[in-house]
Amino acid sequence: MHMERLGYPTELTDAARALLAPHLPPASPHGRRRVHRFRVLMNAIFHLVRDGRAWRLLPRDLALRRTVCHYFRAWRDDGTWEQLNTACARVLRGCLETCNTDLGGNPCIWASGGAGGEGADAGGIVHQ
Repeated sequence: MHMERLGYPTELTDAARALLAPHLPPASPHGRRRVHRFRVLMNAIFHLVRDGRAWRLLPRDLALRRTVCHYFRAWRDDGTWEQLNTACARVLRGCLETCNTDLGGNPCIWASGGAGGEGADAGGIVHQ
């Protein structure tokens, strides 16, 4: 039975995926080959985290609950989440430093209420 893939607001953009990909662990040379792409796993995890849902409520069109849970725990234990957090913080810090010196020339502006733009992502960065 094939279920149609639904879109969720928590899904990774291509830019976010490009930022995170270098910090994800490589496939193990031992054991089974990966069935799910990292993007699918990350989308499932972000869906759970953002909505504060229980694991058993993970939508079936994302990935199997036990698979997502396995990767979530493995990445927690091996420091992958810490590396991802550090990478994101580094990018945001660079954006903020640039915005503080030259608001007009930066494609992203940290939104603190009244910034105008086309829309803000979850981190509060407005993309124009």
